[in-house]
Amino acid sequence: MLVVGDKEQSASTVAVRDRIDGDIGAMGVPDLIARLHSEVKDRRIRQTSTASANLEGGKAKYAD
Repeated sequence: MLVVGDKEQSASTVAVRDRIDGDIGAMGVPDLIARLHSEVKDRRIRQTSTASANLEGGKAKYAD
């Protein structure tokens, strides 16, 4: 989740909150883009629960 309030706007940053790690803190947009790019490049997918992700036995169900 990204939060941009008055404080972040004046500092040209975004506050980043991760669904697993929680509050990561403020970072500049270029740093955020680099972080997201790295996660996509590494195909890093983290999950907290298989129940909410429609997974059975740790495997995703995809429509055919």
